Amino acid sequence: MIEERRPGFIDAHLHCWDPARLSMKWLDETPVLNRPCELPTYVADLGRGGLTLEGAILVESAVDDASLEAELEWLVEQVAKPGPVLAAVSGWRPTAGEAASLHRFEAIEDAPGVVGVRQVMHGPDWSAEDLQDPRLSLALQEAGRRGLVVELCVRPDQLVAVVGLAASAPETTVVLDHLGRPRTASPIDPNWNDVLGRLAELPNVMTKMSGLVECSDGGGWSTERFRPFVDVAIGHFGADRVLWGGNWPLCRLGGSLERWLEATAAILASASPGERDAILGGNTRRVYGLPSDSKAV
Repeated sequence: MIEERRPGFIDAHLHCWDPARLSMKWLDETPVLNRPCELPTYVADLGRGGLTLEGAILVESAVDDASLEAELEWLVEQVAKPGPVLAAVSGWRPTAGEAASLHRFEAIEDAPGVVGVRQVMHGPDWSAEDLQDPRLSLALQEAGRRGLVVELCVRPDQLVAVVGLAASAPETTVVLDHLGRPRTASPIDPNWNDVLGRLAELPNVMTKMSGLVECSDGGGWSTERFRPFVDVAIGHFGADRVLWGGNWPLCRLGGSLERWLEATAAILASASPGERDAILGGNTRRVYGLPSDSKAV
């Protein structure tokens, strides 16, 4: 009997690292992840999951400033390897000053396969007011001029500032990671819902269906608990501006990649084939400029 081929997907949010090469102070608080997390383990963690991996976008991992250059080299190495990584998103320090920002852009432009930049802003060192820094707007505008996607990883209380930030750079493609990190262990927050809708009114903003496991405050989550959050996101952005991501290996904190894939397949089961294909890969190909026939595995 010939096994029916499972639907394919591109993972828009994958992390890999080796602490021996890359310094990440935040790992000290998460010892279970303070070890090499590399592609062979990621592929093994896919399990059956109900979906077939066709590629992935490797995303920076909030390395310490001293490891920024080493991480850029790491990202280029992973893209060049045979396997799932099709492109990468580099670390970035948009408020470091004009000269430092220009140097970073030039380094990224010389890095094959690096198609975007990201700064993690959801930690305690960043307030909502910090996102109103005019240097951020200028950096986003410059990233867009250079053809780079900008990813923003923020908390729900920072989303209002993201509206103004994204509006200030209308020619830049902005990807909101993890649906803005809603607290998925609780009922939907009306404020999160409202501001997500305001963000969706900006045509240059996309969002990732990712990170919901880590936002559930532990392993007590279910497909049905996540479904309303995904429904809200698709309702605001439409299926053509939502990208699916695994957020491995952080999805291991309170869950697993295989379980998140199974939940994804169930949540999207009622979508049309076109909508499902867009969320699971088509949008990622378009946003990150991947060839339509690119397939890593």
